[in-house]
Amino acid sequence: MSQRNKNNSIVFLTTLSVYLGLIMVGGGTPNVLVQAALTQKITEIQSKVEDESDDKDCWDDASQEVINLLNTDFLADEILRFISDLQNLTKIGKYEKGERFDLQFEYKATEGGIAQTSYPSSSSGNKWIRLAASERVEGLTLNSYYRYDQELEVNTSHSEIKLASEDGNLIVKISSEFQAKDAAKESAELYNKTFEVGSCSRYVDEKEKIIYQNSKASFENNQVFIVTRLPRGSLEKLHKQDAKASE
Repeated sequence: MSQRNKNNSIVFLTTLSVYLGLIMVGGGTPNVLVQAALTQKITEIQSKVEDESDDKDCWDDASQEVINLLNTDFLADEILRFISDLQNLTKIGKYEKGERFDLQFEYKATEGGIAQTSYPSSSSGNKWIRLAASERVEGLTLNSYYRYDQELEVNTSHSEIKLASEDGNLIVKISSEFQAKDAAKESAELYNKTFEVGSCSRYVDEKEKIIYQNSKASFENNQVFIVTRLPRGSLEKLHKQDAKASE
């Protein structure tokens, strides 16, 4: 049964029950006052059902490219994994929550996006944090999200990734070079639209929503910049959700 037919059935059955109820109260065929009350009740029911059936989601109007990115858990998955890594390091005494660090990596792809290498360009933080961060670098490069589209995959050639903890805030910065200025502009717009839909859709995991709500993309010439800045409060919310899930 379609949602529209289901709603019509609800209206019919509810109207019938109201009608019979009014007959019982009125002792026979409904008079003018009862009919007026019946009409008002039917209007209220129809309005409620229509509101529920029109409960659209921001996902519904998203482009296929946005949906493709969200289906890859664009950006959010690797950041959440890194946060989980830090939590695990805290449990074994290798990282103190809020401890300051600043890690920067470069990621290069050869022509065609086939051979890729990543290496730290500078770092501050203990070796355990550096190891955890290095495991997430490839997943944070923009071309890693375009496996479904070879043309898009080779569009990026060089990325710089920064993972930092400053004053209790977790900061992830990604800059990536594109082949053309127009491509950088279009990509930044695509990323921001992805963050917008990811922030409001009920189909997106609540933890991923927190990442998207704190992310923004921009561009300059042929470069795209993505910054995710998670304040202490957002990190605490993520920690609580993880704790609740493990109960």
